[in-house]
Amino acid sequence: MTLEKHIGDIRNQLKEGAYINEIDISNRILMRLLKKLGWPIFDAWTVIFEYAVSNQNNQKIDLVLCKERATPIIFIEIKMFEYLLDKSEKKNAKKQLFQYISQFQNNSNEEIPIAILTDGQKWLFFHPTKEKKWIENPTRELDLIENEIEESAYYLNRYLNYQSICNGKAIEAIKGDTPTQEDSPTFSRRLRVTMPNGDVIDCPNPKDTFNKVIERLQVKDEELTFKKEQQPLIWEIRKNLVRIGRMKSVPLKVERLKSTEE
Repeated sequence: MTLEKHIGDIRNQLKEGAYINEIDISNRILMRLLKKLGWPIFDAWTVIFEYAVSNQNNQKIDLVLCKERATPIIFIEIKMFEYLLDKSEKKNAKKQLFQYISQFQNNSNEEIPIAILTDGQKWLFFHPTKEKKWIENPTRELDLIENEIEESAYYLNRYLNYQSICNGKAIEAIKGDTPTQEDSPTFSRRLRVTMPNGDVIDCPNPKDTFNKVIERLQVKDEELTFKKEQQPLIWEIRKNLVRIGRMKSVPLKVERLKSTEE
């Protein structure tokens, strides 16, 4: 059974309200996905529940994943289904996760490169840094109901694949995907799109690029399609837009250009 099929089945059960508490989210969603992503979920030194981040106040995070024997590399805080749909609850949950990681880092002097906040449907991926503002903007936010199944599978595998964690590729990936100062409002990520006829569209931001592609092709949003290997970049473009229809395969060449000040 592929990761995509697992996500599809989880999506259907989420829609039906099958997961009623945090234990369901943990055992029936996280463990299922982690196992498919290669994690030895029955190894008590690698997958640890209720991990104490501080011995002083007995605070515990729901789940930690370890690369080496009992040495945390990923923190996961689990909430009830639909908990993160509420803005106030979401803010409180992010604050709680921030406190857990801060306490752990202060007590151990160890870094936690990946942190996750999830209620089963919503998945917020963070790359904690020394800058306290990391908690304000997740590197990635997935919705197993709203996002395309292929998109959810791509990013779950990108950040949570066990082998990628062990060889460092997942850490490099989330670090590279995390916005930097150059991605602040005073800067823009430029994209260059080469059309099937060879024309080049050069625009200062993903939204303008996408709209010009649509205009040039003279098709409706839902008819615009891309090659499979270009899909991750298209997700980046589309993340800045109102959700549109599924994309398939128009041969476009899409390139990232160096960020420039507006």
